[in-house]
Amino acid sequence: MQIIVLGATGRVGKQIVKQLLDRGHSVIQIVRSARNIPTRDNLKTVEASLLNLSPEEFLSYVKDCDVVMSALGHRMDLFGIPFFGLWQPPRDLCLHAAKMTCEAVENLDKPIKVIWLSTVGIITPENKNDYNTKTLQTLKDIIPPQKVLLNLISIIFVTQERV
Repeated sequence: MQIIVLGATGRVGKQIVKQLLDRGHSVIQIVRSARNIPTRDNLKTVEASLLNLSPEEFLSYVKDCDVVMSALGHRMDLFGIPFFGLWQPPRDLCLHAAKMTCEAVENLDKPIKVIWLSTVGIITPENKNDYNTKTLQTLKDIIPPQKVLLNLISIIFVTQERV
């Protein structure tokens, strides 16, 4: 199985890539800097910023994959100050990557699985009035990177056929 991993250099992304390779999968990882990335069999590293990739370039990497997996996130700290990183750019990285992934998948002639890891919940019509969902909604409204992304993912989750 060929899998493209976004956010492959983060804490979770590194573990995902390692486990996928250990299980014999072929992995493509798109990273901003390939400077400290070790080489391994079945691992292709693309050095590029997701914010600067054109939809056509991204599609060229996704088209032969069976799965797109995202472990993208935002830095939680900045200069050692907890949570300060949440308000620093690029605040739209996850949103941009989610939109680009959806557009790429829609342009494929074959089904492809998309796995989007996140540390925040997704609000669906079935649970929109419970206490946990109201708490998530409040957090979504005050934590900048998640504000728009959660709305997009919620819409995708509710409207797309589940595989």
